[in-house]
Amino acid sequence: MSPDTEPEPDTEPDSDSEPEPAPLPTMRPATEADLPAVFALLTEAAERLAEHGVEQWPTRFERDGGWRARRIEEYVADGYLYLGSDDRGYVATITLSPHADPDFAHAWPGGPEDALYIFRFAIAGRVAGHHVGEHLLAWAADRAARAGKSWLRVDVHRRNEELHRYYERMGFTRVGTVVTPPRRSGALYQRPSARLGSSSDR
Repeated sequence: MSPDTEPEPDTEPDSDSEPEPAPLPTMRPATEADLPAVFALLTEAAERLAEHGVEQWPTRFERDGGWRARRIEEYVADGYLYLGSDDRGYVATITLSPHADPDFAHAWPGGPEDALYIFRFAIAGRVAGHHVGEHLLAWAADRAARAGKSWLRVDVHRRNEELHRYYERMGFTRVGTVVTPPRRSGALYQRPSARLGSSSDR
């Protein structure tokens, strides 16, 4: 079963024409009332991954009382899960937690405390390829800086080379690998936290 720490960035196949970049979505902490939108975004992203043969998430996210659903609900209750929207509706969700995945906490350089950790990063298909993921990762690095953390971190599928290259293009460095069967995640990436201008702090 795929781990819950795999983001689904806004990558699209290369083309001759570069899509128009979209602005940073308006970001806010999700509430319990937003859970249907969160699950819908995650399910849309999971279905796209499955269509491309990428094994990293379940094919659907359901509010079924299972551990994934409970974890998402806990992230919302703790104020760690964010929703992004534009003038047409919700376009992204990302969780930023001060707590590392327990399976990987021991392997982060300098220990797990000095970072925010990305979980459940998903972009709506209608804005995929428009650099929304890039904007959101810069926003997340800003949140880490404002929280007094030195790093923004994520653990990803060990064998997903495309995802590795994506994070490396986004300024992340691979700092370790942890193998904890049956989990597929364990490639550890981090980038320095960095403040954005005050106008981008939403």
